Amino acid sequence: MLFNRKTILVLSLGALLQPAFASTADSAFCDSPWLKSGQVLNGRVSENMADFQINVMSVDYKSPTQCTAKLNLRLNLPNQVMAPNTHGLLTLSVNDKEAKLNGNLDSPTASMPFF
Repeated sequence: MLFNRKTILVLSLGALLQPAFASTADSAFCDSPWLKSGQVLNGRVSENMADFQINVMSVDYKSPTQCTAKLNLRLNLPNQVMAPNTHGLLTLSVNDKEAKLNGNLDSPTASMPFF
């Protein structure tokens, strides 16, 4: 089964963000320990489909439920099903219980907006 780059990115970031939402009820997303400037997060999409690294470049913290973060994403597809070594700058915006990602992904062969 082939996935496009956007699907793999969504799966990767979903795997990363899920523990933050699954933490205790009184814990707010913007207070998550990984959402701090300078943090580096590494992960893998199941079955060695893709490896990812997310560098938290900066966080503009307004409250436990409102913040904006600049993220540098590197996504490597070991089997090179599609373009390997995709990377991009993304902005994560959190407003209460809603999180949005915006930015562009670049690969050796193409540039792809991510909304």
